[in-house]
Amino acid sequence: MHDDTAAAAVWKLQEVLLGYLQVAESPRWPGADGLTVQDVLASYPQAAATGQVPDRATLLLRHPELAEALRTFFADQAATRTAVDGASPPDDQRLHERQK
Repeated sequence: MHDDTAAAAVWKLQEVLLGYLQVAESPRWPGADGLTVQDVLASYPQAAATGQVPDRATLLLRHPELAEALRTFFADQAATRTAVDGASPPDDQRLHERQK
């Protein structure tokens, strides 16, 4: 049952993040030029950094029911950037990894 709840939270999180990106008139959208939902969601942290969409803290306040899914999403995005850039992961990602 926990897997069903986690899957539902991930689906809801994708819906929420895509909604914010749509309102921000993001030029990246699923289906455009072969982009997947995951491709578009990967642009969320950059859009948040430029103030186009709510940042992680605001999302956690607005959607506390998605807290774990949000933490996982942002940790995964940070890990991907770390792997690509070769930088150290942010402190909150290291904390999330220790909690696993």
